[in-house]
Amino acid sequence: MSSDQEQYPSAMTHEQAKARGKRNKFLALGIVVFMGLVFLVTVVRMREGVVRNQDWQAETARGQQSDVAQSGEGAPPLRNDEAPN
Repeated sequence: MSSDQEQYPSAMTHEQAKARGKRNKFLALGIVVFMGLVFLVTVVRMREGVVRNQDWQAETARGQQSDVAQSGEGAPPLRNDEAPN
């Protein structure tokens, strides 16, 4: 069986620890920038969806007849097995 020194490398030098810390900081910065980018893209897409929904509602409201029941108004339609006799 091999000894512990052969299995595990020696302790890091000061330069190696400093380099690792620098790498970790840049990695953390990259992750934060990526999260910010995802957040901004999400907000922009949600705003576009809200604007499109408002435009769609304005366009469809012009073409609707007033005697037609709107969504959520009136009683729901009866199914065939619920039809009155």
